[in-house]
Amino acid sequence: MLPGPAATTVGIGLIAWMIENRRQLRHASLRRRVLLIPLSTAILLHYLVSLALWGMIFLSLFRDPVSRRGWPSFLWEMIPALVLTTLAAITLVLCWRGHHAATRALFFLLASSVAFFAIDTAFGRWQIHVFIATKEYWADGGKRHEYLTWWWYNDLWFT
Repeated sequence: MLPGPAATTVGIGLIAWMIENRRQLRHASLRRRVLLIPLSTAILLHYLVSLALWGMIFLSLFRDPVSRRGWPSFLWEMIPALVLTTLAAITLVLCWRGHHAATRALFFLLASSVAFFAIDTAFGRWQIHVFIATKEYWADGGKRHEYLTWWWYNDLWFT
């Protein structure tokens, strides 16, 4: 059954209004997506690499019967990586959909990343410590501490 002339006029008017206003919204949304999607994708990839490192260490922890007792504290140290990965995934979804809260979510993600990084490095929340190494290791700029969440960071940069 075809709609009557009044319904057709209202429908065409509604479609015209949506198209007219959607152009402005779509342009702003597209510009926001072009800027935010690569950044949020890079952040999510960073935290996925960090979760992969945490996962490898976690699996090796269960292979060693002596180290198996330390897994509760290990999980506690892993919480920031899980939280930041979840936030990065949510931010990417918001950016991909062009949601108006995507920019705020990305700023919140960046602020929380900076805060967790500052806390981890200031309080020495490293996961692996290098005690003894060859002279070549130190000459090549080897790390003294390994941070699994911040796998790219070398603590000898500032000493």
